[in-house]
Amino acid sequence: FSPPRRTHGKFGVDVGVRARFPLEPYVKGNWSTARFFGEESLARYRHTVFWRGDDGFGSTGRLDLERLLGPRALLRWTNSGTWSEATDGLFWFSTLTLYQDLSKRRAVAWHLRAEGETGEEVPLRYYGVGATLRLNILRRWLYLEMRPALNWRREKLDERRELVPALAVGFDIALDRALE
Repeated sequence: FSPPRRTHGKFGVDVGVRARFPLEPYVKGNWSTARFFGEESLARYRHTVFWRGDDGFGSTGRLDLERLLGPRALLRWTNSGTWSEATDGLFWFSTLTLYQDLSKRRAVAWHLRAEGETGEEVPLRYYGVGATLRLNILRRWLYLEMRPALNWRREKLDERRELVPALAVGFDIALDRALE
């Protein structure tokens, strides 16, 4: 749970290639800002204009509203919308996440999420619930992440929503701690 270092606007530009096949070049510029509301609430906004090989030109706006619920808990509501030459309308998602710091070596996040695209046959593509469990293992800079989820997906109007269980497992190396 780290507050922004500065709250006035910040601008950045990136150029690169996404490492997947086929390779996907991109150029993007972004502007972000943050504003505190008292000592426990924060709003962050980020706007990105981009060109990507597969999507063409596009624009993404993202708003995060955060509230500290105590010394070890944070509630975040994220809303994002992307328009690009490849989308049918606006691709959007909304996520409500409760982060809990259980100890120096363990944390959990509980998620509610909805996602869709306004120009599609089914504008609410899926919604779901999930969690992220993060455990420090073996070394102080090595973390195991487990992400179970239940999603209800629907692609076409004549289909019923389908339950899609998911489980992702990964490792994270915290480089800032590895260099201490």
